[in-house]
Amino acid sequence: MSGADTSLVDVVRASRLVLASIDQDSDHYAAVLAECAADPYGDGVDRLIGALVSQVSALSSMATGGDPSRFMLDVLATATAPGAEESTDPEGGS
Repeated sequence: MSGADTSLVDVVRASRLVLASIDQDSDHYAAVLAECAADPYGDGVDRLIGALVSQVSALSSMATGGDPSRFMLDVLATATAPGAEESTDPEGGS
């Protein structure tokens, strides 16, 4: 399989993993991770991480008009703001 072929596989796996996470489908999530772990080239998990990072970078560039670092800093600022932990607490009802 060429590098382009593995890249396509990696992007599809990353997309499936993200969708499984959004849908809270733990069986599909585990299946994607198992596929990566059983990848015949032995580096499926590493390639999955690379594909996820690439997708986040591309999406953050689109969301910020080409400044992905600003997007990630905004996410970090929101996540670490006072009260952020309580606002995402599943036991808190929010």
